[in-house]
Amino acid sequence: MGRPPATTTTTTFGARGGSVHALLSLESVPSKVSAKVRLNCKELCEFSVSPDRQWLASADPKRGAVSVWSVPPPNAVPAAFKLQNMARLPRASRAWWLNTRFTAAAAQGDTKVYVIPNNRGGGGGVVVLQGHTAPVLCVCGPAHFPAARAGALEGGESGSGGSGVEQHTTRVAAGAQNGCVRVWEVVVGNGGSAAPTATLVLNVECPAVAVSAGGRVGPGRTSEPSPCSAVALSADGHTLAIGYRNSAVVVWDCRSDTLILGTRGLHEDVITSLDFAPPLRIAVGRDGGGDGGGGGGGVIGGGGDDDDDDANENDFGRAPPLRLLSVGRDSCLRIVNLALVNVDGGGGGGGGSGVGAERAVAAALTLTCPGFRIRASNARACFSPGGRFVAAGSDTGGDVVLWDTMGGAQGQGPAKVVKKFRTHDHGGGSHSPVTGVAWAWATNTKAAAGSNPSSSDNSSSSNNDNNNRPTVLFSADQRGNIAIVE
Repeated sequence: MGRPPATTTTTTFGARGGSVHALLSLESVPSKVSAKVRLNCKELCEFSVSPDRQWLASADPKRGAVSVWSVPPPNAVPAAFKLQNMARLPRASRAWWLNTRFTAAAAQGDTKVYVIPNNRGGGGGVVVLQGHTAPVLCVCGPAHFPAARAGALEGGESGSGGSGVEQHTTRVAAGAQNGCVRVWEVVVGNGGSAAPTATLVLNVECPAVAVSAGGRVGPGRTSEPSPCSAVALSADGHTLAIGYRNSAVVVWDCRSDTLILGTRGLHEDVITSLDFAPPLRIAVGRDGGGDGGGGGGGVIGGGGDDDDDDANENDFGRAPPLRLLSVGRDSCLRIVNLALVNVDGGGGGGGGSGVGAERAVAAALTLTCPGFRIRASNARACFSPGGRFVAAGSDTGGDVVLWDTMGGAQGQGPAKVVKKFRTHDHGGGSHSPVTGVAWAWATNTKAAAGSNPSSSDNSSSSNNDNNNRPTVLFSADQRGNIAIVE
């Protein structure tokens, strides 16, 4: 059975003063499990994959190591991950691929975050991010979407900064046990001659919605902050999402340092992961108007001219609506359209809990599947690179489920399951729970072989052909088994 053809769909979101039309990227759905590989690790707590498919970062708490691996090229025989670098980090629990130069990591019980070079002996050394007073529980960098114009924050664009030394900039967010989140901007030089630098740019204290009643009852009952369980940064680094163990979800504007959304209405259990959809290329206008000639409401890329240089900025009312995927241990996945928060002046802004916020939560898209179950507190789901599909792993059967978030034709109807892969079935009725998935653009065999993290760059996957490229999906279990679906 061949790969399903790439499809495109135009959908409409409500927006102030007209309609927002989003042209979703063309992307193919992975059709089969092409390889199953076991990493050389004792336990896989978390993993992350580069957007160009070539590199994988993993955290192994039992071995006390954060490792960077090269991913085997398509159809490689035998398929094997090759270790590129390993940093010793006792009780390492989190690993997030930032760009071709470095990976962010955290360890159980440690208040620091470590930015580790991907290649041995390079990248300017390890950067230690400090500022938390409680143990760090979750860490992330900006979402990886090559089609977005996010400047230096996306994928770590390089520049000399007037010093003649090549530098790479990104952002790192980390949530702690006391409910607080810190965001740093990190600059690492291309080599040991430039000292790595890190600047704390945002300090989010635990919001009221994430404060839970303590264990004591009666007159002496106290309240205490709920620990952070998940964090996510948008591709441009301007929007931060935080999940808590008391089921609260908070969205924060990093530029104005204000609360956009704060709710406990999405889930009934621990938030296990959060993910922002790719910024969609859109224009806002009345139905039938706009610059893009390909459809009503001004769809950019529909055949008309795209003269709006600000079309990809995160600014409600004019820019693309940010969609946030939240995953709970209640085995439920929800997608919130954050553009609804600020519609008609309802909610959002500094409060994050007004009429607009209630409307956004009420209109959240729910993804379900019979037999699908999440029990791990670190289970991770994600959007596809084009933003149309969502993938998540189940505790039952070793399955990975793919949903089409646009439902039926022209985006009408609820989300539907389009694929279900048994990626971690070991035969004889034995299977292992899927604890995480990661999605990337597919690459050709020649590009995937013979390179190293310091010589490739994420910008290589940001060409004009992204919308027509196939995608590849990775899933993992706690034992270190990786399945590649292409």
